[in-house]
Amino acid sequence: EKGKGSVVIRSKTHIEEGSRGRASIIVTEIPYQVSKSSMIEQIAEMVDNGKIQGITDIRDESDRDGMRVVIDVQRNHDPDLVLNNLYVNTRLQQRFNCNMVALVDRQPLNLSL
Repeated sequence: EKGKGSVVIRSKTHIEEGSRGRASIIVTEIPYQVSKSSMIEQIAEMVDNGKIQGITDIRDESDRDGMRVVIDVQRNHDPDLVLNNLYVNTRLQQRFNCNMVALVDRQPLNLSL
């Protein structure tokens, strides 16, 4: 209402069912200003520390056709819950603050959309 706020940007992901009932979370796009390698390291560190549970493996399968990061989920864990946990605790979801300033009669004002 006042021209200030925040925008939430999430990674593009989908869930694939694999062999023997295993599911994988596939990340195809990441938010602006997020490094893929540092994001993978952050996820691996959180899995090692026990902050995120249900992940067995993280693989970077990116090539010249596009980005693809595969996160394997354990059989007894729900992939949707693991993905929501990743959004909360990692940089798969970013929040950017916005300040909408425009000139009205040569005076800067915060305006809403």
